[in-house]
Amino acid sequence: MKGSAVLVAALAELISRGGDVASFLAGNPLHRIGAEWVRHTQLGILRHYRQSVGFQSIGKIAVTGCVHASMSSHWKSRRDMTTYDMEWIMTRAVAITGTRATAHRDLAGYAELFASYLRPFADADAHFYIGGAKGIDSLSLLWLVGNAEARITVVVPGTVQQQPDEARQAIARSRGRITEVVELRTEQLGAPAFHARNRWMVDRSDMVIGFPLAGPHGTSGTWQTLDYAAQQVKPHLVVPV
Repeated sequence: MKGSAVLVAALAELISRGGDVASFLAGNPLHRIGAEWVRHTQLGILRHYRQSVGFQSIGKIAVTGCVHASMSSHWKSRRDMTTYDMEWIMTRAVAITGTRATAHRDLAGYAELFASYLRPFADADAHFYIGGAKGIDSLSLLWLVGNAEARITVVVPGTVQQQPDEARQAIARSRGRITEVVELRTEQLGAPAFHARNRWMVDRSDMVIGFPLAGPHGTSGTWQTLDYAAQQVKPHLVVPV
């Protein structure tokens, strides 16, 4: 499936679960889905609907117009998408990336963020790849363990024992729920090893959810992971913290 189709499906799933569609559209403008999906000339119409009937309806319009226009004749012949249809095209493998600097928010704030941006994708059929570092990695791991039934794979560039205390403790507390711990066992820990770990996760995922520090686009590992997802034409949701 093209990344654009997955993006539309992710938008529809977010709508159906009551997620924050406004923030999703802010990070993934509809015209980026592609000219063959939503023409630039249609954006004015969509904005009009957004103003008059709200983001939930604009999302439904996007799904109806984009998915039906892009799939096979089987899909084009159908006027409305059923729940089964959405499950069939919905992405299930999700990589999480994020900043290690998280002390500027309290735990309740992160729980609220995860409820808004992870929960819509965290059903029992989902599979999350998490980097196993401190900060967002550890916080999102603990949140998923306590609030979702999705499968979880933790990926570290070297070994778990080489990770910071916070990360090791989060992994230890979550062992009963973690599906797999992948130790890539690089010989030298450094930026190249962490970037390779991030690419490993993206390569096995259908979309990426990133939690970078609020501010301009930078060169951090989080941004490099999001940029790599873009290069691979994979949907990526940016949630600044």
